[in-house]
Amino acid sequence: MLNSKSKLTPKLTKPLLITFICMQLGFIAACSTDPKVETETIYDSVQLISDRLIKVQSDDPKSLYGIVDLESNVIVEPQYQDIELVDANLFIVKQDSKCGVYTLNQSLQIEPKYDAIYQSVTSEHYLEILHNNLYGYIEKETGFTVEPQYKYISISADCIKAVNKKGKTGYVDFKGNTLIPFEYTEGSPFIDGHAIVQDDTGFYSIDLQGHTSEALPINFYLENATYDQFVVASSDMNIENGNNGYAPVVESVTGNLKYINRSGDIVLDTAYSFGLPFDDFNIAAVYRDRKMGLINQSGEEILPPEYDAIIDVLNSGHYLFSKGSQSGLMDKNGQVIFPLSDKEIKFTWHFYYVTKNDITTIYDLDHNNFYELPTKEIDVRSYKDGTYFYKAYQDEAEVWGVKNTNGEVLVPAQYEAMAFYTKEGIIGAKDEKGWRIINTKTQ
Repeated sequence: MLNSKSKLTPKLTKPLLITFICMQLGFIAACSTDPKVETETIYDSVQLISDRLIKVQSDDPKSLYGIVDLESNVIVEPQYQDIELVDANLFIVKQDSKCGVYTLNQSLQIEPKYDAIYQSVTSEHYLEILHNNLYGYIEKETGFTVEPQYKYISISADCIKAVNKKGKTGYVDFKGNTLIPFEYTEGSPFIDGHAIVQDDTGFYSIDLQGHTSEALPINFYLENATYDQFVVASSDMNIENGNNGYAPVVESVTGNLKYINRSGDIVLDTAYSFGLPFDDFNIAAVYRDRKMGLINQSGEEILPPEYDAIIDVLNSGHYLFSKGSQSGLMDKNGQVIFPLSDKEIKFTWHFYYVTKNDITTIYDLDHNNFYELPTKEIDVRSYKDGTYFYKAYQDEAEVWGVKNTNGEVLVPAQYEAMAFYTKEGIIGAKDEKGWRIINTKTQ
């Protein structure tokens, strides 16, 4: 039996010891990982979906989707047909053509089994479910689920308007219990404890107990609804949306547009023939002789009614106005951004832009700045926070890089295509291998 340690361990001479130590250090260096080294993972596609998260598609026959962060750490393994970010923690996932819910902190996990799931447009606290043409809902915080059973739902702060399988409108609470029976042909969502409903006897207002209210707070448009001598002209009178509860109405005798409050008092008397509700910036579009203009809540004209169309496309308080083939852009204070001209004004996400000859002029809504950039080299859709993808040529091949609005090169043009650039210097770029996530500041 060998029981002496000295018999198991050979005596190391100085040269052997040095060699042994170097071998160990080399092994450690080979196994260590440097977080600053760019990832060599190849993807079918990459998409920046938040400040820190990237949606990736695996480079294999299945082409499944997952999530990584800016350092290429895997957050969600590529395993889904699709994955959609709802908020910082919650994703809607798709597998075998069915949708489910995945949360990073494991607080809510729903296996893919529904036809569709999406964020409610009327409440940030709920997801809506669609399955077999019926709707249900999920409370995001608790995961409480009312299974799909309604033909339509609209979630408000007070309760949920629902339409049952027979086409009747009623109201349920957030646990799915019936508050007001399904006996109406039409109904608005509840706002401030009241809703407008229609049955065989006409339109009237109800409270959360189903009782008829004494006063009729006109919150929503129902076709052909009337209030005394007024005809309701529009659909939105929600005070929470910034219009102070003013509803546009047309007086049946004079045909003039007026704005009334919830008590029915006239708060703004105008000589226009029609109008829309005031928006989040207290601006309303008005009509006269089939031409559009803009007024503020004091009744002052921001734009006279002489334009064919006016619209705030990006809901930013900037209004596109057109007359014939010409168009212009102004802000909520009446300041003209682009004067009326034949140049087509285009928009995408957070900016408007026009192109004339070799120059593309961008108006950045976030920074309230103009930038003139060379049309031939810019991918205008890529513009963000003062940077953009620029085009160059390498051996007659088109390649892409990143510049800022001062013309400084941030990433040299060397990639076949680019998906995103972040302020940290992380890019999604495509070369001959495929799509990669690269830290340009550590190259």
